Amino acid sequence: MACIKPFKGIRYNPSLIPGLAEVIAPPYDVISPYYQKQLCGRHPHNVVRLILGEEHSDDDEHSNKYARAAHWFRQWLTENILAEEEAPALYVYDQTYAMPEGESRTRRGLFAALRLEPWEAGIVRPHEFTHPGPKVDRMKLFRASRANFSPIFGLYEDPGSEVERALSVVEGTAPAAEAIDDDGVINRLWVLREPDCLDRLSGLLEPREILIADGHHRYETALSYRDELKQQASSWTGEEAPNFVLTVLVNLRSPGLTILPTHRIVDPLPVETSGKSLDFDTFLQQLSEFFSVEELDGTSTAQFLLGQLKPAHGSPEVCTLGMVTGKRAFLLRLRPESLSHPLLPRDKSPAFRALDVTLLHTFVIEHLLGGKDNGCELTYVKDAGEGVAAVREGKDRMIFLLNPTRLEEVQAVAQAGEKMPQKSTYFYPKLTTGLVMRSLE
Repeated sequence: MACIKPFKGIRYNPSLIPGLAEVIAPPYDVISPYYQKQLCGRHPHNVVRLILGEEHSDDDEHSNKYARAAHWFRQWLTENILAEEEAPALYVYDQTYAMPEGESRTRRGLFAALRLEPWEAGIVRPHEFTHPGPKVDRMKLFRASRANFSPIFGLYEDPGSEVERALSVVEGTAPAAEAIDDDGVINRLWVLREPDCLDRLSGLLEPREILIADGHHRYETALSYRDELKQQASSWTGEEAPNFVLTVLVNLRSPGLTILPTHRIVDPLPVETSGKSLDFDTFLQQLSEFFSVEELDGTSTAQFLLGQLKPAHGSPEVCTLGMVTGKRAFLLRLRPESLSHPLLPRDKSPAFRALDVTLLHTFVIEHLLGGKDNGCELTYVKDAGEGVAAVREGKDRMIFLLNPTRLEEVQAVAQAGEKMPQKSTYFYPKLTTGLVMRSLE
């Protein structure tokens, strides 16, 4: 099944870069242009220069952000700003973070080189759709740099926590690297070099499937890059560096694994149908076909509303949504018969049809509000408080608050050979880039 190997990690040299927090960054796809400039200005060797370089007005085919990333990578290696391990290793990676309610959690993962497998092999599974644009961008970076700068985030099933028990060998020892990122997440890294330990971990992970939590575009690009090099090579053993990709592996059963919801703001509301705007009372009446609708105190806080979405202790999981518009707030509970409604996609599994995001988009955003075809604009927000405040300050807008997607739902959809709808999962925290990198040469 899954094949992982130790590798010669490339890390910032602590004697030249004592402040690791100044040079790390989140994954490239969550960095805004403003934040990009902040990171570039923070330190001349910040990893953002490798993963998301700035574009210049005179860029061309030969001089561009990808070529500059490759130049800086090789220069930093030459200058010993970045240093490669002398021997292959695996890396234990802890992220300690605070939940919105204040609870502290630690998610433990393992940096490893994961053998690339096509989706159809069923060894590594996706859970989200990908788009061509990001893959074109990442391919240009692969070709120029010949390196893995950011890890893929993979999940494995280990109910007995055998792998995590093996990783506990680092407890009570000082980490090789530590940094607090801009979200307040404490990142710690330990290096495992002992051959017996490396062999044991490889053996423990071998019988398991890997579910990609984050990094689908980079994984598919790594596959394409491997195939491209294989076609160009006069010989190919399958053990070359590009046959593997830098990955952080986390137990699906880990108490430190957190999925946060992504809420939806719909703008404008109401939408126009047949030249006339739907009034809100009509919209509520239409909603009642699919949901029981309960009006709450319109001044309720986002935290209170999110609390109302959670099932009571011992109660079955039923799709429950929060809805806020202007000075009114509502609780929407799915009617059981709605799960067999003909509007739901017939070509999808029961697990896919029962997802909260599927039900919200099918019944409300697309059917009742007309979706994008009717001028309906959709904004995704992670902070419920900020989203609710934005809706209350505006006009004719509404926000739908969701529970986080459960891990069992992610697994069920992936095992059915399907992918989750857009913005269904937000695994928190994001993996930090800059702790460990890997050469493909």
